[in-house]
Amino acid sequence: MRKASDKLCEEYGLSVLKQEEKYNKYATSSLYKELMKDSIDYAIANAKDYNEFIKILQDLDYVVTDKNNTLSIRREPYKRNTRIERQFGNNYSKESIYKRILETQPEYPYSPDPYLLANRSYERYNNEKQKYLQFKGSISYLIFHYEKLFGINIEIVSKPNITKMTPELIQAIKKMDEFSKQVRFVCKNNINTEQELLDYQKSAYKKINPLKSERENLWKKHKRAKTAEEKETIENQIVEISKKITPLAEEIKHCTNIELGLEKIKQFELHQNIEEERKQAEKEHDKKKKDRVR
Repeated sequence: MRKASDKLCEEYGLSVLKQEEKYNKYATSSLYKELMKDSIDYAIANAKDYNEFIKILQDLDYVVTDKNNTLSIRREPYKRNTRIERQFGNNYSKESIYKRILETQPEYPYSPDPYLLANRSYERYNNEKQKYLQFKGSISYLIFHYEKLFGINIEIVSKPNITKMTPELIQAIKKMDEFSKQVRFVCKNNINTEQELLDYQKSAYKKINPLKSERENLWKKHKRAKTAEEKETIENQIVEISKKITPLAEEIKHCTNIELGLEKIKQFELHQNIEEERKQAEKEHDKKKKDRVR
């Protein structure tokens, strides 16, 4: 893994971490935990209730331990359980997961068959890529042009014999879907510059903040509710207001991720320019050296 990381950095002209920096970077954040977090998010997004959330994790070959209001999971060959709230924060407490499941509510029923999902994501991504790569200089062009820089793994998604959903496949699909949605977002809203991106983000925040406050008040009422019927009524209200919040939250996330991506592209291009200038300087130096010999 280290060699692959170093090779990718060198390929794009990025600095390679020293040994002690590598240790500090990965001591608390491994690929295993990254894939685990993606798997939990996938289960939340595709579950209609908490029981189905647990089933999806089990379908992904996670061993789930749910007791004393603590949720822990692990996956072979690892033997130690990971308490997901302790590892990933308050957004992954049992209460927060319950809320997120209720607020998300999947558009389609969950299916353990991965082929349809993988194939749909792969085709959508490639169609968008072919369509927008022709618009050179646009934000959509930059997203697809530098796909390798962002770790897009088309190979794992495009395999014809996909029979099981895995954390690695979830991560690859997630990245492809995110980039496809980002491109559709900037094109739909005619966003061509960074300033237009920031202006749109500010506008979305103004719309979403009062809705989030309203939903938070509903959750407070839900805690005080004394009967199951009263709780169900409030939950239905939460679902309805979440339908307004979700698309705005997606747009804000797209703005943030695109902004980070553009910054990464700038850094990469800066490294490229510096490298080209260095090579040009070396050529000129060699030429002058040869001229002096003559």
